[in-house]
Amino acid sequence: METHKTIKVSERGNVMPELDDKQRIVDVASKQFMENGISKVTLDEVASELGMSKKTMYKFFPSKEDLLKTIVHTMMNSLRARVEAVVNSDKPFVDKAQGLLTIIGNQISSLSKQFLTDLQRFTPELWK
Repeated sequence: METHKTIKVSERGNVMPELDDKQRIVDVASKQFMENGISKVTLDEVASELGMSKKTMYKFFPSKEDLLKTIVHTMMNSLRARVEAVVNSDKPFVDKAQGLLTIIGNQISSLSKQFLTDLQRFTPELWK
């Protein structure tokens, strides 16, 4: 049986390596958690959307909570990097303030009420 690897090309025409399995899991689970809430998404559903077995997922994330921790830390690191880029830019204060408000607004709007409720209820240490 022949396998085909997907080749992704950036906007600049550079060939990008295919996302590794761990990153694919984080991306798909993150999207599902944000849209539907943590409690409403099963690892079976994530694995099914990825076309992989739960065994493969457990190789990277021993539990749903471990996956959630990775998602939250990834989100926080991304947000921190975007905020630092605005703060450290040479733009005037007003532009920086507008940029920060846009970043924060976009981040908040991407989180469903169900996700935030589940995060607070089921993983209070992450909520803090």
